Amino acid sequence: MNVVTNSRNLPENLTEYVESRLAFALDRHHDRVGRVSVRLEEKSGWFTCRVLVELRRVGAQRHGEPVVRSSNRILVVTGEGDRAHPAIDLAVDRAASRAVREFERSRERTSERVVAHLIEDDEDAANVA
Repeated sequence: MNVVTNSRNLPENLTEYVESRLAFALDRHHDRVGRVSVRLEEKSGWFTCRVLVELRRVGAQRHGEPVVRSSNRILVVTGEGDRAHPAIDLAVDRAASRAVREFERSRERTSERVVAHLIEDDEDAANVA
Protein backbone atom coordinates (compact mmCIF):
# COMPACT_ATOMS: atom_id res chain seq x y z
CA MET A 1 0.00 0.00 0.00
CA ASN A 2 1.28 3.41 -0.92
CA VAL A 3 0.22 6.42 1.16
CA VAL A 4 1.15 9.85 -0.23
CA THR A 5 0.36 13.16 1.47
CA ASN A 6 1.19 16.74 0.56
CA SER A 7 0.15 18.56 3.72
CA ARG A 8 2.44 19.50 6.60
CA ASN A 9 -0.35 19.82 9.18
CA LEU A 10 -1.44 16.18 9.28
CA PRO A 11 -1.37 14.14 12.48
CA GLU A 12 1.64 11.84 12.79
CA ASN A 13 -0.46 8.70 13.09
CA LEU A 14 -2.45 9.40 9.92
CA THR A 15 -0.56 6.84 7.81
CA GLU A 16 -1.32 4.11 10.34
CA TYR A 17 -4.95 5.22 10.44
CA VAL A 18 -5.28 4.98 6.64
CA GLU A 19 -3.63 1.55 6.54
CA SER A 20 -5.82 0.17 9.35
CA ARG A 21 -9.02 1.54 7.77
CA LEU A 22 -8.14 0.00 4.41
CA ALA A 23 -7.13 -3.31 5.95
CA PHE A 24 -10.42 -3.52 7.84
CA ALA A 25 -12.58 -2.40 4.90
CA LEU A 26 -10.96 -4.66 2.29
CA ASP A 27 -10.06 -7.64 4.48
CA ARG A 28 -12.99 -9.73 3.27
CA HIS A 29 -11.55 -9.69 -0.26
CA HIS A 30 -7.85 -9.39 0.56
CA ASP A 31 -6.94 -12.19 -1.87
CA ARG A 32 -8.55 -10.27 -4.76
CA VAL A 33 -7.17 -6.82 -3.94
CA GLY A 34 -3.86 -5.81 -5.49
CA ARG A 35 -2.13 -2.50 -5.03
CA VAL A 36 -3.79 0.32 -3.13
CA SER A 37 -2.71 3.93 -3.42
CA VAL A 38 -3.98 6.81 -1.28
CA ARG A 39 -3.43 10.51 -1.85
CA LEU A 40 -4.53 13.04 0.74
CA GLU A 41 -4.45 16.71 -0.16
CA GLU A 42 -5.31 19.82 1.83
CA LYS A 43 -6.30 23.03 0.11
CA SER A 44 -7.55 25.99 2.11
CA GLY A 45 -8.55 23.81 5.06
CA TRP A 46 -10.50 21.32 2.90
CA PHE A 47 -9.25 17.74 2.64
CA THR A 48 -9.59 15.49 -0.40
CA CYS A 49 -8.72 11.82 -0.16
CA ARG A 50 -8.33 9.81 -3.36
CA VAL A 51 -8.06 6.02 -3.19
CA LEU A 52 -7.03 3.77 -6.10
CA VAL A 53 -7.64 0.04 -5.63
CA GLU A 54 -6.52 -2.66 -8.02
CA LEU A 55 -9.05 -5.50 -8.15
CA ARG A 56 -7.65 -8.81 -9.35
CA ARG A 57 -9.56 -11.57 -11.11
CA VAL A 58 -12.75 -9.62 -11.74
CA GLY A 59 -14.90 -11.43 -14.24
CA ALA A 60 -16.17 -14.92 -14.87
CA GLN A 61 -15.14 -17.40 -12.18
CA ARG A 62 -16.13 -20.86 -11.05
CA HIS A 63 -15.42 -22.22 -7.60
CA GLY A 64 -12.99 -19.40 -6.86
CA GLU A 65 -10.76 -20.19 -9.84
CA PRO A 66 -10.29 -17.61 -12.59
CA VAL A 67 -11.72 -18.44 -15.99
CA VAL A 68 -10.50 -17.06 -19.31
CA ARG A 69 -12.49 -13.82 -19.08
CA SER A 70 -11.21 -12.63 -15.70
CA SER A 71 -9.25 -9.37 -15.61
CA ASN A 72 -7.86 -6.71 -13.33
CA ARG A 73 -9.68 -3.42 -12.78
CA ILE A 74 -8.75 -0.18 -11.07
CA LEU A 75 -11.26 1.62 -8.87
CA VAL A 76 -10.79 5.33 -8.23
CA VAL A 77 -12.85 6.96 -5.49
CA THR A 78 -12.66 10.25 -3.61
CA GLY A 79 -13.88 11.61 -0.33
CA GLU A 80 -13.87 15.17 0.90
CA GLY A 81 -14.26 16.82 4.26
CA ASP A 82 -13.24 19.69 6.49
CA ARG A 83 -10.95 17.32 8.41
CA ALA A 84 -8.63 14.54 7.27
CA HIS A 85 -10.28 11.62 9.08
CA PRO A 86 -13.81 12.10 7.65
CA ALA A 87 -12.37 12.48 4.14
CA ILE A 88 -10.38 9.26 4.56
CA ASP A 89 -13.36 7.41 6.04
CA LEU A 90 -15.62 8.45 3.17
CA ALA A 91 -13.12 7.47 0.47
CA VAL A 92 -12.29 4.11 2.09
CA ASP A 93 -15.96 3.25 2.62
CA ARG A 94 -16.74 4.10 -1.00
CA ALA A 95 -13.80 2.01 -2.22
CA ALA A 96 -14.91 -1.00 -0.16
CA SER A 97 -18.53 -0.69 -1.36
CA ARG A 98 -17.48 -0.44 -5.00
CA ALA A 99 -15.11 -3.40 -4.67
CA VAL A 100 -17.88 -5.57 -3.21
CA ARG A 101 -20.25 -4.45 -5.98
CA GLU A 102 -17.69 -5.35 -8.66
CA PHE A 103 -17.12 -8.80 -7.18
CA GLU A 104 -20.88 -9.43 -6.87
CA ARG A 105 -21.45 -8.33 -10.48
CA SER A 106 -18.79 -10.74 -11.68
CA ARG A 107 -20.54 -13.54 -9.77
CA GLU A 108 -23.92 -12.59 -11.29
CA ARG A 109 -22.47 -12.53 -14.81
CA THR A 110 -21.01 -15.98 -14.26
CA SER A 111 -24.34 -17.45 -13.13
CA GLU A 112 -26.10 -15.81 -16.11
CA ARG A 113 -23.60 -17.42 -18.49
CA VAL A 114 -24.01 -20.82 -16.85
CA VAL A 115 -27.81 -20.63 -17.06
CA ALA A 116 -27.68 -19.48 -20.69
CA HIS A 117 -25.30 -22.33 -21.49
CA LEU A 118 -27.62 -24.88 -19.85
CA ILE A 119 -30.61 -23.56 -21.79
CA GLU A 120 -28.68 -23.81 -25.05
CA ASP A 121 -27.68 -27.40 -24.20
CA ASP A 122 -31.31 -28.30 -23.49
CA GLU A 123 -32.45 -26.77 -26.78
CA ASP A 124 -29.71 -28.64 -28.67
CA ALA A 125 -30.71 -31.91 -27.01
CA ALA A 126 -34.39 -31.33 -27.91
CA ASN A 127 -33.46 -30.61 -31.54
CA VAL A 128 -31.40 -33.81 -31.78
CA ALA A 129 -34.15 -36.02 -30.32
